[in-house]
Amino acid sequence: MIKLGRNTDVFGGSNGAAIILLSQKSQIIFDGFCSIGIDYALRVTGGKLHFGNYSRLGSYVLVSCSTYVRIGANTDVTFGCQILDSNFHYIHYIEKGLTKRHSEQIIIGDSNWIGNHSSIMKGSKTAANTIVSLNSLLNKDYSKLYNQENILLAGSPAQKVMDNCKRIFSYKKEAEVNIFFKKNPKIHTYDVKSEYRDKINDMISFFE
Repeated sequence: MIKLGRNTDVFGGSNGAAIILLSQKSQIIFDGFCSIGIDYALRVTGGKLHFGNYSRLGSYVLVSCSTYVRIGANTDVTFGCQILDSNFHYIHYIEKGLTKRHSEQIIIGDSNWIGNHSSIMKGSKTAANTIVSLNSLLNKDYSKLYNQENILLAGSPAQKVMDNCKRIFSYKKEAEVNIFFKKNPKIHTYDVKSEYRDKINDMISFFE
């Protein structure tokens, strides 16, 4: 099921400005469930925009795709982000006498959490379970640069600032952790006691 115009972020109201621009020979592919917020802009001009199952775009997100953009399964792109696979115009490097390609595909891995107002630019790739801090700028293949999952990227341009971390996506588990911290206001960490893995069934309710 594809749901558009869901104000789940609740950081503002709608201006009625959502738009989907799909030119000839362009595609938007949904592998399954997908939820998209309010006042979004999806601009696909000759490219292919691919949403993995249980993917989410927050409100006020802009996606411009002229080659190929994939948003991984169970990935959450939060409010105010922009994903642009093109610089739109060419830059000529005078000393080298070269002009580089202005567009390149973007691959956002599965179970990523993209912090609000981040920019994901052409050529960006992330591994599974990557967290991107708010207001970050991604502009390279981080899956190749660091060759690992479960990392935190931050900065402009972004770089790895933490290893071995991932978001808890399960709403059931998140509620459990919330209850623990409310009952224990002086404790700052919650011990899971075993390797934690999200269960898809705990997240389906968001898409219903």
